[in-house]
Amino acid sequence: MLPDIPKLKNRLYELLMLALEQERFQASPILSMTPKHPIMEGNKAFLVREDGVREEIRMKHSESSIEYDIRDISKLTIDEMYQRYRDAIQKIVVEQHAHYLQELEEAVQKVGNVVDAKGKEPSPDIILEAFEKISVDFDELGRPRWPTLIVGGEMEEKMKQIQDQFDREPYKSQWELLVEKKREEWRARESRRTLVD
Repeated sequence: MLPDIPKLKNRLYELLMLALEQERFQASPILSMTPKHPIMEGNKAFLVREDGVREEIRMKHSESSIEYDIRDISKLTIDEMYQRYRDAIQKIVVEQHAHYLQELEEAVQKVGNVVDAKGKEPSPDIILEAFEKISVDFDELGRPRWPTLIVGGEMEEKMKQIQDQFDREPYKSQWELLVEKKREEWRARESRRTLVD
């Protein structure tokens, strides 16, 4: 009988989970940046928005499985086993990512935080209009915590060009005014917060 080495097995499991979390991040950085809160019991949760509106969070079950033939398991290499775990994680991440974007789309439609460019190319004016509609938090040094923009393909290069335009007038001063407005909105929100011990 082979010796059981629980500390080594636990450490290998931790390393595997760490590697799989990296895989998850590469497959969907937006999911990895989203805060997570485990729900230990129950099958639903509620979100209370700043304006007091309470809505149920729809849960989405995602799962994947790994099958092994008992006759082949002793022949599998670590890399082959890892690839099977990786494939299972990828399947779950693809489902979660699609669900996340669907929920996000419904939420922004519901509260009216949608900017319709009406088929026009993205521009600094459209970006200013979009950022006008969102709440922005600031860190302890007074720097804005901007939201993450999800773009891909050729749109990524276009967004970089637009970002460069905010370093020049007339957009530089418009952007600075927007940041100050968002800072004042944030201060007002913070002053209304009720702190509890």
